[in-house]
Amino acid sequence: MPLQFLAPVTGFTDGSDDSKTTFTAKLSYEINDRASVYGSVATGFKATSWNLSRDSKPVEVTPARSPLGGALNPWYPRYGSRNASPEEAISYELGFKAQGDRAALNIAIFDQDIEDFQENTFRGTGFVLSNAGKQNSRGIEIESKFRIGTGWTAELAGTILRPKYVSYPGAPNACTSGITSSDRSGTRPFGIHGQSFSAAFTYAWQRGETDGFARVDYQHESNTLINRLETSASNCNVTPPTNTFDSYRAVNSVNASAGFTRDDWTVMIWGRNLNNDAYLTATFPGVAQAGTVSGYPNEPRTYGLTIRKNFGGN
Repeated sequence: MPLQFLAPVTGFTDGSDDSKTTFTAKLSYEINDRASVYGSVATGFKATSWNLSRDSKPVEVTPARSPLGGALNPWYPRYGSRNASPEEAISYELGFKAQGDRAALNIAIFDQDIEDFQENTFRGTGFVLSNAGKQNSRGIEIESKFRIGTGWTAELAGTILRPKYVSYPGAPNACTSGITSSDRSGTRPFGIHGQSFSAAFTYAWQRGETDGFARVDYQHESNTLINRLETSASNCNVTPPTNTFDSYRAVNSVNASAGFTRDDWTVMIWGRNLNNDAYLTATFPGVAQAGTVSGYPNEPRTYGLTIRKNFGGN
């Protein structure tokens, strides 16, 4: 059938045999019975990723003409879309923990390197798997909890994160007009926010055999570039690219819940994104429509009621 949009692929005989020994080591010291410091190092491993769709092609295959003939078609076959090599990670962390009568504080400083980071890029007609030479993420995370009155608890937490591609030559572009690549070494990975902050207040109460609570929390993520799509074939290989569609995401949502437990019953009402904060969670080229961009919106304001019954007893 020469008019098929996606030509079938037969004889899939590729494979991989991946194994790796990883480790975690941690050393801690108790300053006193309320505070401690620690340091840790850990390694990680992610095996080969595979695209098993019928039109994927190994990286050795070059773009070819479609069944209709004519000029070289960059979408046929799917160059480099079959697999990405394994990735290896090593992470270092230094931390401090303290627990008092009315407050608790945790601080962690971390630094993580990922060699051959696996990237998955959608190009309008399929996904392309690739490996970045090296990705690094470093930052600091702070968590705190305070008892501010009878039944009242406040929680504050924040993270500052600085991720970047240390080395990523030949990175695939999410170009809506064809197959292109660029050097993203030294740039920030898409979709990873630089700062986040959360605050929550909880009130817990007890009346006889009934335990109840009410909670409200706020979640913030700083404005983040989630994708850059080149919308013109003549500009896909320009560095920096021109004629781009940059999509950003910033999160500022308020959530709340309240409920009680009595005997074996739990009843809870809840609301998520009560301020109806709107943003895109992902963007990608329109399928087989060069120059168009599609996206997924976040979940809107949502309410609900949850009722649970424990049939197992205590």
